[in-house]
Amino acid sequence: MKKKENLSLGRKNLVVVLLAFVLVISSMLTACGSSASQTTPATKEEVVVDKVEEKTTEEVAQAETVVETTVEEVVESTEEVETFESAGAWAQSVDRAEPKMTIWNEITKEGIILENEQKYSLKEGDQLIICTKEEKSALSIHSDLSKSEYKVRSSSSYTQFIFNKVFLEETLFEVVITVAGTEYPFSVTLISESAASSVAEESESTDMSGKDWASSLNYEEPKLIAWNDETGTREVIENGGQYNMQQGDVLAVYYPTGYFVFNASPVDFSGGLTMLDNFVRMEYILPSESKVINLEVEILNPQDELENFNYVITTP
Repeated sequence: MKKKENLSLGRKNLVVVLLAFVLVISSMLTACGSSASQTTPATKEEVVVDKVEEKTTEEVAQAETVVETTVEEVVESTEEVETFESAGAWAQSVDRAEPKMTIWNEITKEGIILENEQKYSLKEGDQLIICTKEEKSALSIHSDLSKSEYKVRSSSSYTQFIFNKVFLEETLFEVVITVAGTEYPFSVTLISESAASSVAEESESTDMSGKDWASSLNYEEPKLIAWNDETGTREVIENGGQYNMQQGDVLAVYYPTGYFVFNASPVDFSGGLTMLDNFVRMEYILPSESKVINLEVEILNPQDELENFNYVITTP
């Protein structure tokens, strides 16, 4: 009897041990499951962070590239154009191993080199400069221009042509420079940049009287002007210029504000002066036959200084 009781107690202890073992195994399995579920999201989070960081780096690199390009473009656009104090300084800067035909602008102080036989549109302040390495020995000019329509100035390193007329049509200007026995021919076709507007103004001016046309003028310096309502003539003559008169022409001197026409000579041609609006009409006296008159007009400028303006007039 005692033996059976011991046997039952042993079975009970075995059952308890087995139950305890099952509980331990279950606990271990649950712990592993929890650990795995926590580890997997952590891995996903790290991958997301890496992608975000890579994208941000690329965006920063692109932004830096854009900024660098913009800075370079700004530097290029603000590059200064070289200017020169005088025509001589421009000529000295040109490679003169062989003579060069160039343009230098008195207003902008900039210069350019022309190709031979080039067509060029003259701007205000432009001067034609032939640059030479050594002093020329000869100069020959071929053009339909009269000598009163341009001035020539020469030095050891350049020859300077200053035009005092508006080129309404294309005009061929040729010059031959001889240096150390070698001839260098140059030619350029000139037309004024303002030619189109000048033609339009001339067309419009024929619809008004000569007096109204003269009153509408607006220049910064005095000019000799001529008009003829019968022939439709409207002419502005620059200082040093030449004019061929016709019967019925009216001669006058335009002057801007601050100037005053003081006198005109020779008196046997100029006669009296009649002040009108912004010009003074000249009551000229024609000689009995055609004659070349060297007309000189004295004008008081805004600085109270007398200036002489000279013109060559051929009477009808």
